[in-house]
Amino acid sequence: MITAMRTAAAAGVATKHLAPKQAEVVGCVGAGVIGRTMIMALKEVLPNLKQIRLCDLNLQKAENLAAEFEGQIEVIPISSIEKAVSGTDVIATMTTSRKPFVKSEWIKHGAMLIQMSSFEMKTDVVKKADKIVVDSWAQMKENTHSNIYQMVESGDIDKNNIILLKDVVCGLKSGGESDDEITMFGSRGMGLPGYNDRRLPL
Repeated sequence: MITAMRTAAAAGVATKHLAPKQAEVVGCVGAGVIGRTMIMALKEVLPNLKQIRLCDLNLQKAENLAAEFEGQIEVIPISSIEKAVSGTDVIATMTTSRKPFVKSEWIKHGAMLIQMSSFEMKTDVVKKADKIVVDSWAQMKENTHSNIYQMVESGDIDKNNIILLKDVVCGLKSGGESDDEITMFGSRGMGLPGYNDRRLPL
């Protein structure tokens, strides 16, 4: 659970700096452990958040997770990925899918994309992003399955245009800059914080 909270916390920090300021609706795919902590993080950093559409291959899991947040935030279980994410202000994917499933035509101008796995966003979605931020490029490039890494290697993305989250937080790079800008946060996870978490006294 600590690892899941840490992972979602990184996405929360990214969302604070990259998401549209008036974001009201979020589309989430994945109702597992990180799905739970992602909702926890997003409702803390999006002050205008009104609704989360939650999709999972197992609709019962989505319904059960939605019930956990009753009275805190409106979470609507949905069986269709397209209906869950289309036109939302923020899209967050937390799955173990072995193939991409988020399509470019579902993304509206000004949206923020959060990809917590290797390739949940289709290639044309990644290309559509005006700004790509990662938590750690050193970790990202070790994951040869990552669509971001693969697109850098193929020349579809310029490595110099990949921004580190720490640089955004420290003000060295800008976060979201306009209402029409599409931003993307790709997370590979950072091993050292996870190691430190396990050393914390209980």
